[in-house]
Amino acid sequence: MSSIHTLEMKINDLPLHKKPREKLLLKGINGLSDAELLAVLLRSGYRGKSAVEVAERLLQQWTLSEICTLPLPKLAKLKGIGLSRASAISAAKGIAERLGNDQSLLAINTPQEVVKLTQFLRHKKQEYLVVLYLGARHQLLAQETITIGTLNCSLIHGREVFAPALVHRAAFIILVHNHPSGDPQPSADDLEVTEKLLSIGELLDIPVVDHVIVAHDNWCSLKQQKLL
Repeated sequence: MSSIHTLEMKINDLPLHKKPREKLLLKGINGLSDAELLAVLLRSGYRGKSAVEVAERLLQQWTLSEICTLPLPKLAKLKGIGLSRASAISAAKGIAERLGNDQSLLAINTPQEVVKLTQFLRHKKQEYLVVLYLGARHQLLAQETITIGTLNCSLIHGREVFAPALVHRAAFIILVHNHPSGDPQPSADDLEVTEKLLSIGELLDIPVVDHVIVAHDNWCSLKQQKLL
């Protein structure tokens, strides 16, 4: 049996989760995990590691959103990435951002849509502050992780929240953060941070339209509770 034929047999014998492109063809985008989607962009692994294994290792350190927002030079230096793979990831992010400017896309108008978009926060062991940057018709332009750690007014700087809004020319922003405790009700610090960012948004004419707090099994919208 030739070595080429043996190699073909090994490839064909790989389990489905090792072949994300084939799974994409069979099940579509929604049938793939974050690791499998990232593996499609990576195309191949390195030194005995599959693309899926490389993607899973990266996702142990960062979320998919954080990986895609890393600067290209830093992304290229990560083990198993390099300039070619980093360029593919950055290009995918660029395509997503341009699609976000398409006013025909579904707008984000409800907290349920916000929660669905930020599912990754539900099981984080630290508090994350994530900001959604929206266009004039509430279409998503970008999603950025601003801070990781306890939400505290003295540690949250308005420039970190609103600088990306200026870059993306956002018309509105939505604040999202998680409560690892499992209780989504806002704390005094949550309300203080919200009030501070509401004031800055009014000055910049980039309103904060909601602050959604997600927990393991439930969530809370400050707008729905009339706390905005």
